[in-house]
Amino acid sequence: MPQRILQVNFKFNMTRAQYEQFCLSGAPQLVAVPGLLWKVWIMNETSFEAGGIYLFQDASSLQSFVSALTGMLSAPEFTDVSIKPFDILDELTQITHGPIRRTAEI
Repeated sequence: MPQRILQVNFKFNMTRAQYEQFCLSGAPQLVAVPGLLWKVWIMNETSFEAGGIYLFQDASSLQSFVSALTGMLSAPEFTDVSIKPFDILDELTQITHGPIRRTAEI
């Protein structure tokens, strides 16, 4: 099965330091999420927007995570939540050295 990207964005209503402290408690647990290969944490502090870019080994792993993530992001500290799965364009990503395993290797 092809790898999948998940893009998550949301607004947060706390300081950057509070947000980072909040996330530090959950970050180690992400390592154990079945099928999650990596996450890049993103933030635009000026607009109070944060989120992540995730790489999953397959669509079923991504979907299982989305089900759990929806509950986590229902907290009042987070608004305007956007959760979007994407296919990966393998050939173009290989040209630009995207950090994914090549389809032939899976």
